[in-house]
Amino acid sequence: MTNYDLTSHFIELNIPNKTDVLPYIDGDTSSMAPTRYARVVTTLRATTEASWQELLVGPLPISEYTTVEPLQYLLTRKTNGRVRWLDPDAHGALEEEFLYKVSASVADITLDLCGGVAIGQDNDTLDLVGLTTPYQEDTAGRIVRWDKFKRKPTDKFDAQILLPQGLFLKTDVTGRDPSKWRVLGWFYNNQFYTGTREFRTAYQSPGFQRLGLNVEGNWARTDRQGPAWQHDLLPPPTMLHPNGKARFSIDDAERYVEWMDFSFYIGFSHDTGMSLYDIRVTAQPPQYRE
Repeated sequence: MTNYDLTSHFIELNIPNKTDVLPYIDGDTSSMAPTRYARVVTTLRATTEASWQELLVGPLPISEYTTVEPLQYLLTRKTNGRVRWLDPDAHGALEEEFLYKVSASVADITLDLCGGVAIGQDNDTLDLVGLTTPYQEDTAGRIVRWDKFKRKPTDKFDAQILLPQGLFLKTDVTGRDPSKWRVLGWFYNNQFYTGTREFRTAYQSPGFQRLGLNVEGNWARTDRQGPAWQHDLLPPPTMLHPNGKARFSIDDAERYVEWMDFSFYIGFSHDTGMSLYDIRVTAQPPQYRE
């Protein structure tokens, strides 16, 4: 797959409107179950103006009556479900054709200041990691990103989040042509340098102050260190229900839960994560979702 392929990012059932659902779950015999539709998020990368687009596919299951249309009724901006994609070349041309080349141009500096290099090789000891998502800096639509240098972890504890090296790179990555991307500056030890030349000149100056290396060690690991405590190797307590009977019941197939006087259904979505539906207390009128 290339950075110019069209892909489906994810597919899930579209959450129906509350007004369509409540009459049905309240037992209104005149109400039909809401029609099922799929929500499909696609990536449109085969263009210089890459974008994401949300589509509504249905009714389900697929039949001769199924249609595909932009999903926009639940969106504030009416753009046919499309939104500009700010970094379509990430994990590809962005690193290979630009970031690693920029980092290679200062490899001697990163080796000295950070104890390693990030040039896209298997034996790199540093990573270039996005500090923020790319953002539009001005009304002209320029896309700016910040990346930070982090030491690569060396074991299963993956302590990289704790290993920033204090060196940051600011770049302009507007458009899809790597030859037009450029370095906007470097940030190190509370100083911003407008360009690689200024950064190198400062680095080579006699008064340049270096930060200490942030090196992985036992301080970043969560395994036991030193002798085991008195009860450290014993199994944890086991919860027992009185008389062997639980105060709850679960229907795995329906994702339905009853607990004491409460009952509800569990659902999941890409945007909101886990949600509870049709929440009832002693059979009182439900809340649709929380």
